[in-house]
Amino acid sequence: VGDGALYAKFPEHTFRSWPNAAELLLVLLPYFAGVVVASPMKILRTLVLFFMADVLVDILRPGALRHRRNVLEYEQPILACLVAHLLANFYIIVLEVGRLKGHLSRSELRHIARRFDWHCGRIPNSRDAFRQTEMLKFIAFATIILFNQM
Repeated sequence: VGDGALYAKFPEHTFRSWPNAAELLLVLLPYFAGVVVASPMKILRTLVLFFMADVLVDILRPGALRHRRNVLEYEQPILACLVAHLLANFYIIVLEVGRLKGHLSRSELRHIARRFDWHCGRIPNSRDAFRQTEMLKFIAFATIILFNQM
């Protein structure tokens, strides 16, 4: 069933946010359909740039690398932290695609651009911090799309 089913079961723990990469790519399907014919490499470049933007926003967020090192409970080389970020972001994007697929298969379009608060409101400002990170990613994705037109 997946965690996307929790949205309907516990709506009080959901909140609206900015579209993530998977949701934005869904909206851009008609655009990509035209690009496939014109320039298949442009799609690949867009996907790679989306992933890089997703990773960079998370890495450049204040305290992000320090947090990853603290989670590991001891100092790690910065390269290990960067690799951990890459893997974590790839994993999260795969989860986002799966969650979107679940929303679509259950015809729950109202859940697109909604997020589940895994902290259930116990951590102050966690929703706002999440929204801010997703807003930065959305701006990065929109910038990529805009400059990829040139």
